[in-house]
Amino acid sequence: MNMATLGTLAMSPGTPQNVKVITSNLDNDTILTWEPPASPASGPVHYQIVWRETAVNDWQYAADAAQYPGTKGDTSTRLPVSKDNVFFGVRACSANGICSQAVAPVPAR
Repeated sequence: MNMATLGTLAMSPGTPQNVKVITSNLDNDTILTWEPPASPASGPVHYQIVWRETAVNDWQYAADAAQYPGTKGDTSTRLPVSKDNVFFGVRACSANGICSQAVAPVPAR
């Protein structure tokens, strides 16, 4: 199982960099921004946002970032989910569906 996990992670496009949650707006939406992986995979990369309630250990929800357009092209998104009640993560996925580990955002203004 460990070898299969490591093999899958090795084929992933790499983790998104500088993942941030914008805390300056006082509304119930959440804005996430990030930069592409440091060593991107060959081929197209899309991003997936995952989140979970604070008392749960595993990701409960996932959404394609393109489903919720942001302000910086394909490296930001605005979700209709309150940033106060959940933990977020952003992961990069290849065209064949192999995803990197999720990166937790840090607060930014």
